[in-house]
Amino acid sequence: MNDGLVVVIAALVGSIPSIYAIISGKRKSDAEARKARAEAANSISDAAIQLVNPLRCENEALRKDIEAMEERLKSRIAEQEAKIVAQEAKLAEQEAKVAAQETKLAEQDVEISSLKTENGELRERMSQQDAKIVDLESENVQLREGVELLMRQVERFGERPAYQPIQPIRKR
Repeated sequence: MNDGLVVVIAALVGSIPSIYAIISGKRKSDAEARKARAEAANSISDAAIQLVNPLRCENEALRKDIEAMEERLKSRIAEQEAKIVAQEAKLAEQEAKVAAQETKLAEQDVEISSLKTENGELRERMSQQDAKIVDLESENVQLREGVELLMRQVERFGERPAYQPIQPIRKR
């Protein structure tokens, strides 16, 4: 058994340089792999930077455009608000004018109603006066006829009447 152990130990000792070479090669390949990965990562980072930088510039330009657009929008909103305020003032003025016109119209309606009533009363009075005129004309005709009769009677007595009409009496 000792011989077998010695053989195993001798084999182990003889294989140490080979094992060392394998481990050493493994470490070297790991280091080279790490180096290759680091270089690949650096290359990827450089490529990403080259891709990102134009995007950053474009993003900055877009932000400036958005800020400028926001300023223009704020300005236009302020202008529109001023126009709205002016339009609301005009609307209030127009509404006041309409209210004044409606009040004036209501007053005129009252006045028209009053004038219609007065007109009706005046028509009634005119009707009464027309009837009175007809009565007076009829009475006037009767008076003229009476005066003519009296004048003829006075002339029949051989006298000249003291009253002489300015115009000859005409019968209607």
